[in-house]
Amino acid sequence: MDLYHPPGDSWLMIRIKNFRIIILLVLAWLSTPLALQAEAWERVENCDMPSASIKESKAESQEKCEETCDQEKGCLGAVYITGWKKCSLKAETKKRAKIRFSSADMNEKHVYEAGSFKIDNDHGGKDLERHVLNTADECGKACEGRADCQAFTFIEGYRVCWLKKAGGKLKPKVFHCSIKKA
Repeated sequence: MDLYHPPGDSWLMIRIKNFRIIILLVLAWLSTPLALQAEAWERVENCDMPSASIKESKAESQEKCEETCDQEKGCLGAVYITGWKKCSLKAETKKRAKIRFSSADMNEKHVYEAGSFKIDNDHGGKDLERHVLNTADECGKACEGRADCQAFTFIEGYRVCWLKKAGGKLKPKVFHCSIKKA
């Protein structure tokens, strides 16, 4: 702040008000990167980028995954997978697949009830077989005819059906794409 002032107190008041405005502008500028960070990414739910990963790591959130991408040279996007808390960094972001998990247990009669699956959930582990099928209902029917199949997970978009030895424990699983905006 300038100590020199011409005669009269009004000039000093203007300088103090301007100083307060400058402080407010500086504070706003300092907080801007956090606000712009979310705007710097295009986010797509139920999305995968099937290109090779340049790096994979654990992350607590989609935002942390994006921060990891920001720190990695050549990273243009990331795929964050809930449930696994997995972060896959990508140099190629043009190829995208819309994917969604559907999972169900067989009922007490070991019969699949069409449409009874839970969306955005996965049965962890104990895979029996992998099939390529068109729908979650077809996947359920494939499990129904097998005494050793207790549950299934179908991945819409990739048309992959995993028959499971055990069911019961569903884990939320959603793929999230984050693509840097130009």
